[in-house]
Amino acid sequence: MRSKGHSVSVILAEYGVTDYIRLRTDIIVRLPTKEEARRLAQPETEPVMLTKKVDVDMKGTPISYSETVWASERMQFSIDDTSQQLKVLAQAENGEGEGLGYASRMKSAPVWLGVACGREQCRCST
Repeated sequence: MRSKGHSVSVILAEYGVTDYIRLRTDIIVRLPTKEEARRLAQPETEPVMLTKKVDVDMKGTPISYSETVWASERMQFSIDDTSQQLKVLAQAENGEGEGLGYASRMKSAPVWLGVACGREQCRCST
């Protein structure tokens, strides 16, 4: 379904997951495999960035894991956790959840705000 253009949120909603947060994102810089270099149209000597992501539902149950390889020379990641903190604060203000104490127990990770790419061939997912 992801290959057909459906967002991750739409796909998860079809399985009953109405809300989730990013638990963890690891960003690793390494040299690409031959196949990754070919798919990203770059030399094998040019580093790539590998992101490994884990999402959890609002109870803390892991619901998704992904790895994506990015052409590092053509990428810029902007990471910010402000939106997650504001959401938790708003829930606490409305008497829902437990405020930031809840977020820290959930080990909430930064929310990806954007990914910029200079070319069409910027990533290959596994």
